[in-house]
Amino acid sequence: MALRPHPLELFLFSCGLLLGATGSLSAQFRKPYEIHIQADGLTGGDQQTPFWLRANEFGLIPLKGPAGIFRAGASLNFATALPDSNKANRRKLDWGLGVEGVQITGPEKQFVLPEAYAKLRYGRVELWGGRRKELIGITDTTLTSGSIVWSNNALPIPKIQIGTAGFIPLKFLNNFVALKASFAHGWFDVPYIQGAYLHYKSLHGRFGKPGGKVAFYFGINHMVQWGGHAEYLKNSPVAVNGHLTTAPKDFLWGILLGQLSQERENDRFTGFDGENRVGNHLGNYDIALTVKGERQSLLFYHQHIFEDLSGLLFLNHFDGLYGLSWSLPHAYDKSTRLNKLLFEFLTTNDQAGSTFDITARFQGGDNYFNHSQYVQGWSYYDKAIGTPLLPLHRELANENLPHTENYFPVNRVTGFHLAGDGLLLGKIILQARLTYTLNRGTYSFPFPTPAHQFSSLLLLKTSPNYLNGLSIAGKVAYDQGDLYRSRIGAFLSLSKTWKNGK
Repeated sequence: MALRPHPLELFLFSCGLLLGATGSLSAQFRKPYEIHIQADGLTGGDQQTPFWLRANEFGLIPLKGPAGIFRAGASLNFATALPDSNKANRRKLDWGLGVEGVQITGPEKQFVLPEAYAKLRYGRVELWGGRRKELIGITDTTLTSGSIVWSNNALPIPKIQIGTAGFIPLKFLNNFVALKASFAHGWFDVPYIQGAYLHYKSLHGRFGKPGGKVAFYFGINHMVQWGGHAEYLKNSPVAVNGHLTTAPKDFLWGILLGQLSQERENDRFTGFDGENRVGNHLGNYDIALTVKGERQSLLFYHQHIFEDLSGLLFLNHFDGLYGLSWSLPHAYDKSTRLNKLLFEFLTTNDQAGSTFDITARFQGGDNYFNHSQYVQGWSYYDKAIGTPLLPLHRELANENLPHTENYFPVNRVTGFHLAGDGLLLGKIILQARLTYTLNRGTYSFPFPTPAHQFSSLLLLKTSPNYLNGLSIAGKVAYDQGDLYRSRIGAFLSLSKTWKNGK
């Protein structure tokens, strides 16, 4: 599927090229910058790339290899991000830029801009626009199998976002409570539907003494696909003349506030929106606890998924992602050591029941990531926006699985994910991932028997002196099971990074 650059991306890409050409000026103004280049090779024949070589890579690794990938990028950060900055020299108004271009060769040859953004910060408020790599939801960002609703699996969606710059402590509560919030408008610029948008907002609270050892987090992320027009929607009972409403009042009540319309149908939308809500709503609650010690720390988190009121009220029971991360980088000083260990458990089996009852207040049958109006569901350019453990139809390589019209044919999943990283011989970064899933299909198209799937990854990365600052990394991944063909694949990369004028 060819990717069409958004006009906002092209403008910001041009700004990024200017940044790269004038990078030395940033040191004059004490603004940290980074320039990087990387060359990758993907091997394993002309069959499907193993899961952990392509998952959570921002949509940049082709489904089929072999392939070559060349990346070049630059970023200019806020001056206040410097480690030696203090209140006396921090700027109240600051700005930054980021851009990355990626050329992919092989069966899926294309040029991609996974990042092209500009950002502005005034005090504790940040505004940015463009494509920007991000992972939404509280999780172990380095080892996770993927946040349940917005992971780093798909290409970033272009958007404009305003929010707080991190958590803001509430002084009238002695800083025991801190809040973080964001609000965004984005463009679902995909070929199968034109003029579709993204709405996103979040609110999180942190509870604990400043600098304390224990902190509790609670928050919510809310996303909506809305609007758009397409050929397949013409003569459809879920659209009006092939169009989905973009009227301001429908946005206000249906998208922003998530309220049911007082009208069952009108000249803007059909009974599908009137009986449900305008747009494709989904999101998650974030619940987390951190415990910090002198030499190690623990992070427990739960991301509870919802797609309608039943999920918001926890009527889908335990559905979501659970994680326990144990970090101990300072527990001992040895050349070979374990730095972090993560265990995650995923379940999406309940979905508030098997039946969707349009007459019920709490409707059930949530059918995660699928949608009747947006036929490719919660995906972006053939990649799941949420956890990659809910695969797309095109990713399945077992012809014996039941046929389904759902773009996500497997959304009732039980998953176990174990990952860790450490240091080997003082010079080699080592990371390993082991993931097992039990897959039941969907409620509408269940598998006759659950499909088992095992996927693994081993990564080694080092920067030997003889490479003069270059880093070399190798990955080996293996799949075995009922979803993907049993196979081994390898990934090799060579990269160089310049930071702060060095």
